[in-house]
Amino acid sequence: MRHGLAAIVLILSASSFLPSAAQGAWGKPTELTVRGRVTDSQGQGVSGVPVRVLATRRVVRFLTVESRPAEAEMNATVTDVNGFYEMVVSKDREYDFYFLRFYDPVKFDGIRYARPADVEITARIDKRRPVVEDLILQDSPEWAAVQRLVTLYGSDSTRGRIIRDLGVPDRTERRPGANSIERETWWYEAVGVVYVIEDGKVVERKTFQSEPESHAIARQ
Repeated sequence: MRHGLAAIVLILSASSFLPSAAQGAWGKPTELTVRGRVTDSQGQGVSGVPVRVLATRRVVRFLTVESRPAEAEMNATVTDVNGFYEMVVSKDREYDFYFLRFYDPVKFDGIRYARPADVEITARIDKRRPVVEDLILQDSPEWAAVQRLVTLYGSDSTRGRIIRDLGVPDRTERRPGANSIERETWWYEAVGVVYVIEDGKVVERKTFQSEPESHAIARQ
């Protein structure tokens, strides 16, 4: 009996040094190609769209299974001038779930396009198959209104550039200013910015935390 237990322990100990199925020969991570194309609703390629491969892991604690809220970015790129992207991702046995995210808070054009949902690619990663994933971006709900205002003011005007960058103001106010020039105030609540515009030029840019009353004025 003692010899049998020793043999089992020896087998289990030796198996811990073998490469897992999630890795290639000799324990090297399996590298896979992830590629595709991002287009708009008209079928035109969209450049500069961020594409990220994210991974999460399953954690076992006291016989309960939960997913860690933290995400690991395995690789990232942006689409080229024709909307194509390609990158190499290593399958890491430390992670259980893999996702494609076509979004980054800095690089994604959230004024023009609606944020797309994440795409799970775990099954394809586990099977060690190249991942080919195309995406059609949909217009954001306010894009039509943005286009109308940019056309009205002109794409090269101060108002037009602000609207293209930040969208339609959450609220506006118009009052007579100095020398009978109309004074406009535009509030952007989400980013905490207020623009004061006279004669088509920004004369004040105000920032605030939550309420416009707590302004920190930065004069331009």
